[in-house]
Amino acid sequence: MKLLGEDSPVSKLQAYVEKYKFTSVVAQDLLDSFLSFFPELKEQSVDCRAGLEFERWLNATGPPLAEPDLSQGSSLTRPVEALFQLWTAEPLDQAAASASAIDISKWRTFQTAL
Repeated sequence: MKLLGEDSPVSKLQAYVEKYKFTSVVAQDLLDSFLSFFPELKEQSVDCRAGLEFERWLNATGPPLAEPDLSQGSSLTRPVEALFQLWTAEPLDQAAASASAIDISKWRTFQTAL
């Protein structure tokens, strides 16, 4: 990795993999390794900042402090749900539910897995 230099993200990832290969790794190991690669963040106690309470995230019970915004997900699940409704409708509308009537070629992998 001489092209990227000694301090590249790739060299950090290689060091992490080399250190932990063939072992079980817990989240605390990942956090400790990350902070060892970026000592300036460790000095700033970035792991204790508001919103980044890694100790709570790793060891406490309960829901996360922040709920992610999943509103965009419906644009991906809506077509799958519509197809499901077509296929499970009684009586089955053969023409509407046929493979030629519905183009799933542009769906993402997880949509076809649903």
